[in-house]
Amino acid sequence: MEQLSVQRILWLLLLGAAAALLPWCISAAVLPEATRIIVMAGAAMSLNLLIGNAGLVSMGQGMFLGLGAYVVAIANIKYGVSLGRSALLALLVAVVVAAVTGLIALRARALFFALLTLALGQVAYVFVARNYDLTGGDDGLVGVTVPAWLDGDIPQHLLAVCATTAVCVFLLVLLASPFGTTLRAVRDNRERVASLGGNPKRYEFAAFIIAGVLGAFMGIVAAATQRAVEPTVIS
Repeated sequence: MEQLSVQRILWLLLLGAAAALLPWCISAAVLPEATRIIVMAGAAMSLNLLIGNAGLVSMGQGMFLGLGAYVVAIANIKYGVSLGRSALLALLVAVVVAAVTGLIALRARALFFALLTLALGQVAYVFVARNYDLTGGDDGLVGVTVPAWLDGDIPQHLLAVCATTAVCVFLLVLLASPFGTTLRAVRDNRERVASLGGNPKRYEFAAFIIAGVLGAFMGIVAAATQRAVEPTVIS
């Protein structure tokens, strides 16, 4: 079992603290781009749960990043729902979408799984890019309303750092648990896990849902920090 040590947590928190100090170390002109990189890093960590620990090469993780961002933007801009309630709605939608797409994608293995997730992601991209009434089409949606405490480049950067650090800590704890150990065992030898009474598909399905929700969570952060969404976020 992978050990969860206090030292690893402290190093992670130290790295997060260093990222939080960037607004006072770099030019204000490049701070929004630094914030975007940190958000993408959190999204990449959600993908690493599938590729690095479950052995599932997903090429459609951007779909969940876009899902979180678009649900928040649509609910907030078009229907006047607050950012907090929009975020909760986005997470609930992400659970449902991840469960449905997981049931479809996990019917395939290896390269076919990768291609199937790619196809699902492209379907989502086409839907968003062509649906001008709901998603704004190629132009996207601009004008996400955020609370006063989040209005500014520095607060938005700190939110991105906190969110990405929280995702990393959660994954560190998860992968040090029996679930994480079994998930890696499924990655290395799913037949052996099945022979010992485990259900590899169930662990892969759970990992797919968790990764999807974490991806949507970072999509919510992307919408809140950029205050706009566009179809490229899905790809």
